[in-house]
Amino acid sequence: MTRLILATLALTSIPSLVFAQESDTSFFEFEPTAALSLFGIIYTILMVGLFLYVGWISKRRVATSDDYFAAGRKVGGISNGLAMTSNYMSLATFLGFTALLWKLQFFLVAIVMSFLGGFLMISIAIAPSLRRWGKFTSMQFIGDRYGTTAKIIAVICMILLAQLYLIGQMKGIGNVFQVMFHWDYTTGLVVGGLVVTTYVTIGGMYGLSYNQTLQAIIMGIALFLPAAIILWKLGAGPASVFPPFGYANLVPDMIQALPSYSIRLRTVERNHSP
Repeated sequence: MTRLILATLALTSIPSLVFAQESDTSFFEFEPTAALSLFGIIYTILMVGLFLYVGWISKRRVATSDDYFAAGRKVGGISNGLAMTSNYMSLATFLGFTALLWKLQFFLVAIVMSFLGGFLMISIAIAPSLRRWGKFTSMQFIGDRYGTTAKIIAVICMILLAQLYLIGQMKGIGNVFQVMFHWDYTTGLVVGGLVVTTYVTIGGMYGLSYNQTLQAIIMGIALFLPAAIILWKLGAGPASVFPPFGYANLVPDMIQALPSYSIRLRTVERNHSP
């Protein structure tokens, strides 16, 4: 009964918050050409097909509950690291954090460091205990270690806190499909959510881990390749091969284009200097 109540709470509260406010994409100044729109649509369809295929292939490796929920505890460190990177470089990073930084024009490196620190703390503090106790989730560990009451409290906290992340992710999915396919926001949200739910449900943790590994590689290429090309076109020279090396050449132009950001950055540096 407890599981049913908690599952009902999750299924009813999260969608209601996601649908609470339809995102407005009318502020986009970028108007893609027909060729670019066609390329984006084809690319999106291919990626969706690839993720579903990986989830279906991963289903063949699922024989026990341990395989489904923990990938048989056989996923290597590289794949797990890339999967965590995929979580880090998600819609919240590519769209949400970038938009927040552009809107506020403020020094937000603390948020970036909190992501990294959070992943590190979770890996060090929680993962070893789950492996030793043979549990799939931290909620199971808390329940066996501290009792049912603590488990229920932990599950409720998890659902409430997860919504803060899920809402942003799902709204990002709806926005991407809305802009890419010219659908209404609700349709894009439902289709995108169904795609993610399908390949996660079919392949379990195997499908999720391998799909996130692929997504990390794809997003890494999508992040560095355009940046390198832009820096090369702007005259960064050989430094554009590794984009962070080419940013220095653009600092004067960045200060001129975003004066308020540079002023706030200098204020932060001055306030925290010894």
